[in-house]
Amino acid sequence: MKMCRHFLFAGFAVIALAACDNDDDNPMSGPPPNPPPPAATDFSEFVREQFAATADDTDPVGVDETEFDFSEDPMAYDDLLQ
Repeated sequence: MKMCRHFLFAGFAVIALAACDNDDDNPMSGPPPNPPPPAATDFSEFVREQFAATADDTDPVGVDETEFDFSEDPMAYDDLLQ
């Protein structure tokens, strides 16, 4: 009978320790953190790239989710628009 208790206790210990498995591939701690916001795109650089593209290699550019960083230089596009 005493031997049976030892096996029973050992079985429970194995089950309890197996439940404490730390699986790093699938953590159980809540949802993943939000990704960092994309860096702001320099608007002047973006416009210059669009002007430099020719009709042969131009595709529409989606800007819905793009955050722009605007320059305060009033003459930023003088060389493009003259």
